[in-house]
Amino acid sequence: MESARLHPIDWSGLSRSRALSAYLGKIYFAAYGRNAWHSTWVSRYTAGYSFHATHESARRDVESRRVQGSTWTIRELPALVVAARKGLIAVSEINTATPLKRWPPDFGRSLTLRGLAKRWRPRGSDDLKKFGVTGYVPPPAELPFQTWTSVSHGGQYRLAWRQQTPAGLELSWIQDLIAALNDHLQAAAR
Repeated sequence: MESARLHPIDWSGLSRSRALSAYLGKIYFAAYGRNAWHSTWVSRYTAGYSFHATHESARRDVESRRVQGSTWTIRELPALVVAARKGLIAVSEINTATPLKRWPPDFGRSLTLRGLAKRWRPRGSDDLKKFGVTGYVPPPAELPFQTWTSVSHGGQYRLAWRQQTPAGLELSWIQDLIAALNDHLQAAAR
């Protein structure tokens, strides 16, 4: 089965076609943790492997990378998805309960996927994630967003997963950004 792993934007291949609409989608973020030393908990992710378009892809990837002593968490992250006739981009942010709050709805004259993707630049950290999505169209997000934590019953068995609804996730900022972007695109189409 084909992987639905997400990769950072390939600027050379990013469509210059006009963006048509934006919506709230979700991406799946897989991170591993382990007890490092004297009860010090370490949580990490691998940039090229940790972001997925589907929950199933994230689970398959985790199964292939698990090692003794590690635990895994898969989080559904809110994503701003911008669609055009030729491709789409997904923009999300990790390590925050208020995704995309730091990015005001200032789109300038940008109307293409390429132009809009350049509007979101990391500010002091690498928590902002931008993906060019090919071969898959993420459906609009269904609420609430979920988190799964792995439970191991031994290396010869597949991981079990404990599902939770995280508290404190604030979607109003990203929803306002999506509304403003759709207004921007509609006004430019007139």
